[in-house]
Amino acid sequence: MNTVLLIGIAVTGAALLISIVATSIPFWWRVAAEDWDESINFGLFQFCRYTRSDEICMSYISVSDWLRATQAMMIMCILSLAASGGLSLLFGFVLTDKTSIALAAAFVAMAGAFFGLLGVIIYGAKMSDPDGIIHVLSVLNGSLHAGFGLAAVAVVLAMIAPVLVFCSRNSN
Repeated sequence: MNTVLLIGIAVTGAALLISIVATSIPFWWRVAAEDWDESINFGLFQFCRYTRSDEICMSYISVSDWLRATQAMMIMCILSLAASGGLSLLFGFVLTDKTSIALAAAFVAMAGAFFGLLGVIIYGAKMSDPDGIIHVLSVLNGSLHAGFGLAAVAVVLAMIAPVLVFCSRNSN
């Protein structure tokens, strides 16, 4: 078995898992003031209000175009990484002589990295836009939070995975 391909599959799987977690948690933007007893966290699909005694989470009813674009990019990232992982497994265990499968897996993983990168860039740019509607939140000591950071880590891993899969194509 090709060691480089196994590492590539593991990196793809890690990027997939991290991007799923990042997309699903409501911790992309956090608003909290030092004198408050509460905080509000915004995710891609829901927001949550936390107090010392209560936690309320709600899904968005209506979202802006840029948030919808971020949602779409992160979902496309997840789907691409899943497809790349499947193609890599197919190349490693079933169709070991078909290098075109490895090339396809590398290409699809790179597409996933591109989609994730676009999602991170769109969200980061819009949330820090001083003219945007979210500016009100940034005045209240808002900042990017864990979901955004996890998405950035997933993008970095998704950029490494296709290189590993591509390099393994002639080693099977």
